[in-house]
This record gives sequence, structure tokens and C-alpha cells, in this order.
Amino acid sequence: MSTTKTSMTGIVKSVGSKVMAKNNGAQYVLQNVLITSGPATGMLVLATRTTLTKEAKVKKIPELDAEVTLYHSVVPSTKAGEKNQHFFEISTGADTASNADLDAIFG
Repeated sequence: MSTTKTSMTGIVKSVGSKVMAKNNGAQYVLQNVLITSGPATGMLVLATRTTLTKEAKVKKIPELDAEVTLYHSVVPSTKAGEKNQHFFEISTGADTASNADLDAIFG
């Protein structure tokens, strides 16, 4: 689906919206995030935060002013007059492998 995917950092500027459901059983909220790195620095964007994965793993909603990583995806727009649609996904890094874990595997 994605034609481009990049990452950047940001600061959460709103509490989560109401919880919404995806077709695969996952759930998410929307939050405003102020981008603090990269070419879009200073832009306020609407981003999704998965709160329940399709495997039923619960993820916390970041608090106001929390620093997060944003993953930006771009897909061609299906709307007349729009070139692309931009999507931002919030990650807190809490569920990722540590450098020590990766060193143990990759050396």
C-alpha cells in the first residue's frame, strides 16, 4: 500500500480521540502531534496510535507532551485534485527491541 515510509520525532499535543475499530479487530485513537525533526519540523499533524493490536496486545496512549516517533506513509490519493494521502502512525518505542537485544543476535 505505501509508496514511501519515513520516520521523525514529535511531541503529542492532544489527548486521544474516541477509540475506533479497524476491520482486523485492532483499535486506535487519533492524536495531534507537533513534528520536531526533519523537513516537516513545526507542522501539527493528525496521527494514529494503535491501542489494541489484531493479536489483542494492549498499547498505551501517549500522554500530552510525550516525545514519540512518527512513521509517515504516503499513498496516491483517490480524491480528485489531490496528489497524495499522508498517514502518520505514533510509536513510543516501548515495544521495540533494545540495542543490547539486537547486539546479542547480530553481534
